[in-house]
This record gives sequence, C-alpha cells and structure tokens, in this order.
Amino acid sequence: MRKEKILIFFFLLLSIAGCHVDSIKPVIQSSQPVSILPPATQEGKNTLGFMLNGQVWTPYLKYSESPSVAGQYFRGTINIIANRMVNLDARGVSSTHQSFAINFYTPIRSIGTYKLNNWAQSGATFMNQITKCVYQTDSISGSNGTFTLTKLDTLNRVMSGTFNITFIKNGCDTERITDGRFDFKYFW
Repeated sequence: MRKEKILIFFFLLLSIAGCHVDSIKPVIQSSQPVSILPPATQEGKNTLGFMLNGQVWTPYLKYSESPSVAGQYFRGTINIIANRMVNLDARGVSSTHQSFAINFYTPIRSIGTYKLNNWAQSGATFMNQITKCVYQTDSISGSNGTFTLTKLDTLNRVMSGTFNITFIKNGCDTERITDGRFDFKYFW
C-alpha cells in the first residue's frame, strides 16, 4: 500500500508539472535559479524557497511554460509542489532534476503548526535525481518535519507559511531543509 501511494504521488507530481494552468504563473523567469530566498510574505506572491543543507533552493524550470511551483488548498487538504531543473540535454532531459512536495490529506482548517511524519495523514517528499535518492517523511525512517500555516485566507485564496524538514534514508545522505517558506495564491 505504501509503495502504491508513492507511485500515485509521483504520477500526480509529473502530471501537474506538465499541465498548463493559465491562472498560475512560473515563479522564476530568469536564465538561472534565484540565489536568495524569497521574502517570507503573506500576499499570495506564488513564491517558495528553502535552505537545502545550507544552500539556497528555489524552484526553477529552464525550458518550460509549466509552473515551477504550485499550491493547492481544497476542502482542507493542502498540496504544494515545486520542481527544479537546470541542466537539460538536447532531448530536454534534466540530469539535475529535483522535486519537492508537501501534502496534507487530513483537512487543515486553521493556522497553526503541524507535524510532517505520517504519510497517510501528512507528509513531505524530496526527489533528488542528482543523488538518485527519493525521501519521504515517516515515523519508520526517522524523517520528519514541521509545517506552520501562518495565513489561510479562503476568500482571497491565499495561504502562506514556513517549514523545516529532515529527510533520512539508508544509503543516502541526510537532506536538511531549513528556513522553508511559501506564499501562494492557491488554485482549487
């Protein structure tokens, strides 16, 4: 059952990454990824960023009209997806593809701090094609994190917050996400 959830999640991640939604604009439109974290705002600016092992990580898709980051809030469930692809070969295949996601399947209806440690209810995933490692928060591996929703405006469709996550997986380096922040004009 757990492997099925992971496969379904990545299928959804890839299908969303390939979608074109007019109301969602790419966050990064420069020729290189942004090297500073976006400010921690609460205005629906469609931003996301974090420190990954002490280095700035921001979403970026070099050759795509698809958004590099998206946030969704629907009936209390939250889905945040971000992609980073920089180096593409002639076929458009990235050797540096990284994907990040946070999902809440148990409804959240108010601001507050929530744990990311039970994939069936809430969790985070980080796929690193550079290291060939796929991480997920759960109580078995010791991967865990916190997610703080600082703004949830359902009238104007804005959600903002912060997160910190430690990903642990046997055979892979530990990945530490700190100073994570997001600010979305979410879709549904």
